[in-house]
Amino acid sequence: MAPYVVSTKNGQSITADYVPLPEACQRLHDAGADVVGLNCGRGPPTIMPLMEQIREVYKGQLAVLPLPIRTTPNEPNLYMATDPTTGKLVFPCDMEVLSCSRDDIKHFGKQCQKLGIQYVGLCCGNRPHYTRALAESLGRTPPACRFSPDMTKHFVYGSDDKVKKDVAGDSMKLYHTLGEVE
Repeated sequence: MAPYVVSTKNGQSITADYVPLPEACQRLHDAGADVVGLNCGRGPPTIMPLMEQIREVYKGQLAVLPLPIRTTPNEPNLYMATDPTTGKLVFPCDMEVLSCSRDDIKHFGKQCQKLGIQYVGLCCGNRPHYTRALAESLGRTPPACRFSPDMTKHFVYGSDDKVKKDVAGDSMKLYHTLGEVE
């Protein structure tokens, strides 16, 4: 079987040799694969619907490692994705304009838990803060969690007593309202 996914005009995703993805995963399992799944090419928004289709028919161990980019149903993979400002294709040199947020990655992790996907990660474009956000969304606390943002100490949004004491209330209003200085 061909190792990559093709999107058809009617929205079905198949392998390059015309095998529907759920069937392809079952065939791989029947041929001896311990874990099957999808890797690369798509971001969480367009890879997870495929994983849901696979999970409906395949009950074995699954893996998923999407790109950390915001793909859409109209541009489901990185080769079709365009810059929302210029309209130009982003692959290969401008993919960062479609970067996922940490919340996107946390949502992806929760979706994986819900589907019972055992092998979860991110592919090309992964960064340490994404790996940390994914781990935290899965209930893990790796050593890097000490670098997770602590918004209680933020100079505008912080609730820490020292922050409240050191940042004047008027300056808080300026940041939130674009107020004018008198």
